[in-house]
Amino acid sequence: MPLTQKLDVRVGANLFDYDYSGKRGSVDYNFQIKLRTVDLLLDLYPLQNGFRVTGGAIYNNNHVDAIGTPSVAGTYVLNGHTYSAADAGSINGRIDFRRFAPYLGIGWGSRPSAKGWSVNADVGAMFQGGARVSVDNSGCNLPGTMCATLQSDIQAEAASLHDKIDSYNIYPVVRLGAVYRF
Repeated sequence: MPLTQKLDVRVGANLFDYDYSGKRGSVDYNFQIKLRTVDLLLDLYPLQNGFRVTGGAIYNNNHVDAIGTPSVAGTYVLNGHTYSAADAGSINGRIDFRRFAPYLGIGWGSRPSAKGWSVNADVGAMFQGGARVSVDNSGCNLPGTMCATLQSDIQAEAASLHDKIDSYNIYPVVRLGAVYRF
């Protein structure tokens, strides 16, 4: 939506799911990646050729759910300790980032001056901050002290995972869009 001759505002949304299985340390996981964002962007067109500089804010609900799967032998190895899956229960984790993140980018697109369609492209970055990692279990059938040790080993797993992904605080964005002006 045009605000002035060189300034537009736009709203966008992103919805995408992806599932895969992988190993993190000595635990196999089924990962469910859920990309969910809504953005409010302000475009500045300093030149008359469609080039723009974009800034704005993004509601960031991107997250990864991780479901631990036992080895073929029916065990988990956490922090160097082996647990029977039947005794340890289920192991689940979640990785997410701060909910609101600033965005900065550059792009190109023709400004629709009349009713109709136009296209645009952007390259930028969402500054989402460091990852929040949680890993927990439910259904521990071990004696109380062993459940406490299991919980300690799970927290060591969470800390290790956090150390591996904490540096991913900038999320690259490449976007192609279609615009319709009413």
